[in-house]
Amino acid sequence: MGKSTLAWMLLEREGLPGCPTDALVSMLQRAAPEHGVRHGTHPDKAALAQPFLVEFIRAAAEALDASDPGTATWSRATSSHRRPPRPPPVSAYR
Repeated sequence: MGKSTLAWMLLEREGLPGCPTDALVSMLQRAAPEHGVRHGTHPDKAALAQPFLVEFIRAAAEALDASDPGTATWSRATSSHRRPPRPPPVSAYR
């Protein structure tokens, strides 16, 4: 079993939303190649992607905060999951 498969199984079991980082890297690689975020193993990958990932997490948390607590949140497989906790502060990603 791969890392991504295990991650999705845990997210689904706990009812948490998720987004594959590969999808975000692909989006940045195609839409904003000037930022240098690309697939593969290279030493600067995390540093280049970090500002975009942090803002993605912030935007997702804001969208969840704005939703009605009585409604479902989004996830990969179904929208019937409970509301997830807020993401950690930005300092946790450094």
